[in-house]
Amino acid sequence: MYKAPLPGELQARLAIESAIDRFLEYLQKIYKIVVLDESDYHAQVFIPSTQASADFRQYWQKFLENVAFSTDGYSKYKLWDLTQTFIVMVNVNVVEMVKLTSKDGQSLEKCYISPTKRRGVERRCLIWAPVKTGELLGDKQQCGIPKTCAKPDCPICAPYGALDPGNKTLIGRVTHGGGVAIQDIYPVDKQRAMHPARLVNQKNETPIPFKRQYNQPGILYPVSNHALSVTDKEFSSVAYAFLDSLPRIGSGNPKGISIAESEEQTPLLVVDRYLVPKGKRPIISPSITNPETAIANFMNLAQYPHTNIDHIQKDYFERWIGNKALEKLQEYASDFVKNVLQA
Repeated sequence: MYKAPLPGELQARLAIESAIDRFLEYLQKIYKIVVLDESDYHAQVFIPSTQASADFRQYWQKFLENVAFSTDGYSKYKLWDLTQTFIVMVNVNVVEMVKLTSKDGQSLEKCYISPTKRRGVERRCLIWAPVKTGELLGDKQQCGIPKTCAKPDCPICAPYGALDPGNKTLIGRVTHGGGVAIQDIYPVDKQRAMHPARLVNQKNETPIPFKRQYNQPGILYPVSNHALSVTDKEFSSVAYAFLDSLPRIGSGNPKGISIAESEEQTPLLVVDRYLVPKGKRPIISPSITNPETAIANFMNLAQYPHTNIDHIQKDYFERWIGNKALEKLQEYASDFVKNVLQA
């Protein structure tokens, strides 16, 4: 059997994949048709001699009507687990993937850390930051999610933006980019005994296995944050949120990322402050799959036109590289704690 092309949108792709998995299990339970081999594009099945003919279009229609979207699927077919598993699988935890083509025409599929999700984690790090009085910054500012305060002087809304429906909109001045992995390494699937949402079992139901995907360790994700026309005080909250979000990136457990380092243990990090953009932006092409090439390109772009340098200063432009960049971010983060959280 040949499968239709899967959509690129994550939720749609996940729904179709889970429906196909349930359908193949339905074939096995009802018609004794067993899957021998399967890929993203086809499924090779064994049809027993007891089946005079196999009309898979008809089987699919019956599966949709009598099992997947049926309220009496359990009583009629004794397939309660099949129907229930289909519901759980729609909410399976998966790693986001993107498809792209390299310069030589090779098709690639890479893991992806969404800039939107990074932005959300950073905002929450500010909302949940502890202040001197013992409460959280979000409570002190009366600012949270989804109810943001949208005040121009709020250390959360000022850089990250806010929406007070019907009253005020505050445009965020921090944009997030990148997130496509360097290595084309697929995530690891791990099966768990039961979905966390069903840990409280009130009906003595059989635990339903579910799958969760994890990024394999050692994958490099080039990312960038750009703050437009912000003050030092506003940027201090951005620096704090970026550093504080690193252990929190990812869904489920374990989670967390760190700033990658070169063989010389130099952080692969650049901080620019400018009125006029100069030099070269160390943005890595997502078509690169070799981490050594990516690191070399990053350092060459960061230090251009120099070599073995960690600070560049020109008219209306200043750049910190490596350890100097990390120290600069930590300095801004400390200012945020001193002037906002502990003030």
